[in-house]
Amino acid sequence: MEDEKVMSGAQLQEILTEISFAPNCVDMKWDWSIVDVRSADPGWLTRDPGDGWLIATTFQRPDRGNGEISRGQGRKWFVARGTTESGVVKTCFAACKMILEHEIMEAFLYKEKRVFDPHNTVAELATLQDGKRG
Repeated sequence: MEDEKVMSGAQLQEILTEISFAPNCVDMKWDWSIVDVRSADPGWLTRDPGDGWLIATTFQRPDRGNGEISRGQGRKWFVARGTTESGVVKTCFAACKMILEHEIMEAFLYKEKRVFDPHNTVAELATLQDGKRG
């Protein structure tokens, strides 16, 4: 059976509304947004990515700073016009997986320190190599 190709924002939105989670610890009240690439902030785009959409998900989680429940937002993912339904769903799965990995890295502590802090910059991580043994 062949996948239907997504050719409109309405088709894409219809697919996103069908994504849900069974009751479990990762049911974080996920929601999705769509921006047509042609209407995206031109300052955000460094080159013409092609015809399609940027999708992002928001989700409920404790705030890193104060622990209060608030909404977080994941990065934007490009979905080209003509992507199959399977391609869209798998992109959404990858988006959720990346957010869960990020949240685990923030929450995981060793000796009360966030040793896998996802907010460390590449420059900060590179400085760790200055004192590396061997």
